[in-house]
Amino acid sequence: MKHIFISMAAVSALTVSSLAFAGGGKGNWHGGWLKKLDANGDGQITLAEARNAGDARFKELDANKDGVLTLAEVKSGHEKMARKHGEERFAEKDANKDGKLSKSEAQMPDRWFSKLDANNDGFITKEEWNAAKSKKGERHGRFADKMFQKMDTNGDGKVTRAEARAAGDQMFRRLDADGNGVITKEEMRAAHGKRHGHGKGGRGKTHGS
Repeated sequence: MKHIFISMAAVSALTVSSLAFAGGGKGNWHGGWLKKLDANGDGQITLAEARNAGDARFKELDANKDGVLTLAEVKSGHEKMARKHGEERFAEKDANKDGKLSKSEAQMPDRWFSKLDANNDGFITKEEWNAAKSKKGERHGRFADKMFQKMDTNGDGKVTRAEARAAGDQMFRRLDADGNGVITKEEMRAAHGKRHGHGKGGRGKTHGS
């Protein structure tokens, strides 16, 4: 399985696959995405819920409302979402609301903190945080480009709602490990673990931001 955002193989999968492969805070990303997509609050995601979320995301990304998505629209929408997510994460961590993060507030490995703390003053400012997120967004953008090519099954440079839904359905089936028609938090965690080497000898990675 490959990493995605929008958490990100067709546009309904931009929602569904991002819940499986996008990073989250302190390992709780799967719970957060489950909550976003679980419309009836029963602790699991049905195909209908996944489709509804995907259709809503498609509509949101379709900036000119012509019923199809271009690569430019997908990238622009992803950048906006990533920027919003970054701002929300910074605000959540900034407990004293002074506009910067101390090591205790950031709650991340020292090597990550040092990388973000560009001027080595012992704090991560919003500007430093956003700069790091921008670089990460560039990497995700390149991945989105590859994913778009897979979504665009007829190669016309556009993704229709039907193409998006077909890819979303395929991703749903991949995540629904036991084939019972719903995706649970445990299945999302297992999928993420495979991607990041958790379990079966994998050391895994910690997502602190």
